[in-house]
Amino acid sequence: MPRLARTICGGMLFFSVLLAGQTLADELKDQAVSRLAQSLDPAIPVALGKAVVRQAALLRARELLAEHGRRADLGDGWNASAPEWQAAEDALMQNVLKLIDTRIEPPEWFYAVLRREIANVLDAEDADYIATHFTTPAGNEQRIVLQMRLVGEVLMTNYTFTGRIDHTVPGLENDLTELQSAYWKLEPFRVRDFINDPQALKFAGQDAGLKYTKMLAIRGIDGFIAHIDAVAAAAREAINNAEPLIENYVEAYRHRVHQISVDQ
Repeated sequence: MPRLARTICGGMLFFSVLLAGQTLADELKDQAVSRLAQSLDPAIPVALGKAVVRQAALLRARELLAEHGRRADLGDGWNASAPEWQAAEDALMQNVLKLIDTRIEPPEWFYAVLRREIANVLDAEDADYIATHFTTPAGNEQRIVLQMRLVGEVLMTNYTFTGRIDHTVPGLENDLTELQSAYWKLEPFRVRDFINDPQALKFAGQDAGLKYTKMLAIRGIDGFIAHIDAVAAAAREAINNAEPLIENYVEAYRHRVHQISVDQ
């Protein structure tokens, strides 16, 4: 074989080996990142997301229903106790329920945020170390604390302090019960002492653990909020798009009230 051909073949083999090595490294990192992401429970973000999206849609629907009632001069009887109002509200919410069922209930969005942000801050070795640590008794307890204090409490605070979750809004009862159950399952008031566990101290004090905790507290929370808020915006838009349905229920209410007055 001529020298030039041998050189070209050798170069191609060298780059093929490099490419194969890089591909294997990428696969190993993907596996470690996915394993770490899957170690967190999506129950709180999912329940919270359902409440936020549902409230955004319900408030917009009720706002539109009230506006239509004023324009039609329906009086005080046009309210949530009227069967036509409730039927109109249910009709307006149909596409919102589909959004919740497809974009909030399945937790892939939660894991996608985690995979993206973990991959940005940790290498394969660190991601694998933390995922493995979380399978140990002390590590599992630390995972629960992080999940409770950061994923749970910080995320909930963002929405309760801004009024985007109002516990007095009718229609959120099931979502809020689900949210409370997910939070209390973590036993928030149980004493957890890591001071005498060297592996727990190592995780809390080393670079990988600090990076992961910071990621979860900032970039992870930001990612969860961005997704939930995007779906809430889509839910409000779905209500706006369904607004023409309201007139049918306004007319049904008007007809029923008129019939009652005639019968009397």
